[in-house]
Amino acid sequence: MATQTTVPAWRRAGASLAMGATAVGVGVMVARSPFLGGYDMLPAAVMAVAAVGLSRRGLVTQALSRGTAWVVFAPTLIVTIASLWMSHRVEHEAALMAAGTGAALALGHPMLNTDEARAAFSPVRFRRWVLASMTATAAAFLSGGYFALDAARGSHVGAAVGLGALCLSLLASLVGIARMRGWGPLLAGVTSVAALLAAAILGGATGVGVALAAVPGLLMTAPLILSRLSPAPASAPGPVATRVALDTPEPPTRVRVAPIVDAEATASAEAPLRALARRG
Repeated sequence: MATQTTVPAWRRAGASLAMGATAVGVGVMVARSPFLGGYDMLPAAVMAVAAVGLSRRGLVTQALSRGTAWVVFAPTLIVTIASLWMSHRVEHEAALMAAGTGAALALGHPMLNTDEARAAFSPVRFRRWVLASMTATAAAFLSGGYFALDAARGSHVGAAVGLGALCLSLLASLVGIARMRGWGPLLAGVTSVAALLAAAILGGATGVGVALAAVPGLLMTAPLILSRLSPAPASAPGPVATRVALDTPEPPTRVRVAPIVDAEATASAEAPLRALARRG
């Protein structure tokens, strides 16, 4: 994929404005609903923070901001397509939310491929895969965190603690991989195994939701497995270049190097040979 030295200011501003407008729209819908209260403004507030994050250069900030956009974009796009397919009408709220977050994702995508971003995060292989896995991890963290808070509001302490621990583990693995630490993929794999075990115990719709949280960790560990199965080919050594200075003031001098020998030791060693020479 082509890299860019910098991202134009209009793209950064456009991504933030698209995400911010969507956040305002969500806030207006919540405020107008008689069934929703102040707590339900939380998604709009998170989206507003993500609007600012889309203009930042930090990899973790970008992953969390893009994860927020995907949490809104994916379901609203599915609702829009399903309404068109089944009832031949457009769900205007869902369509607008999908358009806003989709535009934010498209405009902000080059932020991941600048020279600075590649210098900060440059794995040998599977960079795009790992970036997508990090975004999925951020989306799972945000979704799980919302449900953990909702469980805490409903006095479901066990569910709140379990989901909170899962979300913290997802966030820690995201930070570890962004910093290219070896424990990052390991923690992601352990989190996935724990989520799958919990899903098997819980069962039902809750178990399915917890099992979905295991997907990002599996995606993160996949590159390690693929690297073991098909290691990257060794790069062939390039030609060796020799540079000759043409502005040398004097021609090179040939110097003969000989060991320094003690004169007395040499004389004592040559005395027998001289005596034989006299006798001869």
